[in-house]
Parts: sequence; C-alpha cells; structure tokens
Amino acid sequence: MKLLLTGSSGPKVAATVATHLAQFHAVFGVNNSSSPTTSMMADIARVWEWQPHLRDLNAVIHFAALLAPHRETHSAEDFRRTNVDATRYLLG
Repeated sequence: MKLLLTGSSGPKVAATVATHLAQFHAVFGVNNSSSPTTSMMADIARVWEWQPHLRDLNAVIHFAALLAPHRETHSAEDFRRTNVDATRYLLG
C-alpha cells in the first residue's frame, strides 16, 4: 500500500508509526521539519503545493497538528490553519 503520513517528524507517535509502517508499505511522510521519516518538508496547510504526491494513495494517516505546548509560540490563526484547514484540504 502507498500511505501518506502527515506530521511524520513528530517526536514520538508519528516517527514510530512511520518506521513501523515502512517495513510493510510505501510511506510518504510530510512535515515542516526534517527527519529520517519525512519524505518532503512542506507546510501541511498548503496541500496544493505537495498535492501531486497524493496520487495513487491507499490511505492517509493525519498526525500533523499543533498542540497545547505550541500556544506559547503559535497564534490562534496558526492553530486554525494547521488543525482545521489542513484536515479539510486533505479530506477534499
């Protein structure tokens, strides 16, 4: 299967999931920071920039999100763009 994993550089869950899934599937990881489990660095809320990589996907696993600790460094608009808009774009 070909899987899209958003938030693939996440410190625990996403990176662990990506590592395990890659043993059995083709995993394409997208995140705004680099990691061994990230295929492309991109803004998750700007899906149209990396949409060509969505072709022939079998599933999307959407981990990308801003969480409570990010309140100190991100605006309410950043939360909406990342947590709401990006999800809407992925579903559309």
